[in-house]
Amino acid sequence: MVAVPVITVQHTLFAKDPEIISSVSDLDTLIKHAQLKGYTVAYLHGSKKAEQEISTLPAENKRYFHQPQRIFRLIELGKVGVYVAGPAISNRVILNRLFADTGIQEVAVISEFELFPYVHKKNIAYIPQLDQALRSMTEDGTLQRIRQIIEME
Repeated sequence: MVAVPVITVQHTLFAKDPEIISSVSDLDTLIKHAQLKGYTVAYLHGSKKAEQEISTLPAENKRYFHQPQRIFRLIELGKVGVYVAGPAISNRVILNRLFADTGIQEVAVISEFELFPYVHKKNIAYIPQLDQALRSMTEDGTLQRIRQIIEME
């Protein structure tokens, strides 16, 4: 296994409603506020992490969708309260490119975990070189700059 992570993946919350933005700061406040106010929390179909994070919400307060663009549009229209988005990096790009002028904001990062490159067993001989290259890119800031470039596009 490669010992150096390529990126830290974040799951984050996006919302537009000022009351949600001012009342929700983490996963616990999201769960309580969504139940109290009765709004829908959206997540992407197939995102096991997002589904797990909101598993304690009643069924009537959560709904999955197949496209992040659809969720952002529904937030813009006031039909969805919050989007539990992951990975945050790709959703920030979608927000910045397509929905920058809608008032939708990133509310909070609710989880982070590291992703490590997958190397097929037939290529395990390359792991030391890959580790060294990634370690070097982490130390000199190259991986962080790549992430910033991607997020700002």
